[in-house]
Amino acid sequence: MQLQPATLLAGFMTLTSVSEAATSVLQSATAYAVDLRNDRFLSFDVKNPGSQNVLATGYSGNYFGLDFNHTGTTLYGLLYTDFGAARLDSLSLTNGSILGSVTVGGLDSNAVVTGLTVGPENLAHLTTYGGTTSKLYTIDLTTGTTALVGVMTSSGFIVDIAASPGGDLVVHNATTDSFHFVNPETGALTLIGSHGIDANFTQGMDFDPTSGFLFAAVYSGEGVNTYGTVSIFDGTIDQIAGMLSGEYEIAIAVPEPATASLLIAAGAMMFRRRRPVA
Repeated sequence: MQLQPATLLAGFMTLTSVSEAATSVLQSATAYAVDLRNDRFLSFDVKNPGSQNVLATGYSGNYFGLDFNHTGTTLYGLLYTDFGAARLDSLSLTNGSILGSVTVGGLDSNAVVTGLTVGPENLAHLTTYGGTTSKLYTIDLTTGTTALVGVMTSSGFIVDIAASPGGDLVVHNATTDSFHFVNPETGALTLIGSHGIDANFTQGMDFDPTSGFLFAAVYSGEGVNTYGTVSIFDGTIDQIAGMLSGEYEIAIAVPEPATASLLIAAGAMMFRRRRPVA
């Protein structure tokens, strides 16, 4: 069952206090990204987005979703191929080359895939937009088979999705320029708040699996991004300077187990779903 907003916020508040302490001792996390504007595959320090390590140029992967599996051993890219059609690729961290692929089936014929996220125990979701309707699906990472969860909105363009360390889902609505919690059982949305930026085209966001912070690169066109951490209390973005011109899909890597296994476990416990008391 979906957590009530007050319960969700309490969980995030607790994890945020842990995150603030953790950032003083942990190494900065690494984000991998596809830059669709400049055809590049790259990595960067999430706290220093100007520190880009370009791993491939002339990169043709039209990935509208990017995320690691829950152990951080595989990077998945959701590739748009046509209306109603998509492919799920596993990607090399060395240069973004394709290591394996499965066809994504079961989508509406007029739908475009818009986001991918992988939560605990590899429970994966994708989002689509078709005409005026955005939908939430689960996806099997091995077979590419999808199952419809529900309609998220019949009037908004849900452009990306991210799962917290405990499996709670957040989506980005590019029609209203806002973030929402989404019920993983029905697709129903609960508004977090507006970020106030005119979001266009592909958008990238992901949770840091150790600190629990949600990072986003909100793209407004002409290579301009507003990059930073998202408040799950009101949807505003605490900007981090230095992001270079581009249009980014991002996925944040899971750090070495010796570095952060205890914090990952603590974060998962704080985000763990609890059924409301009857």
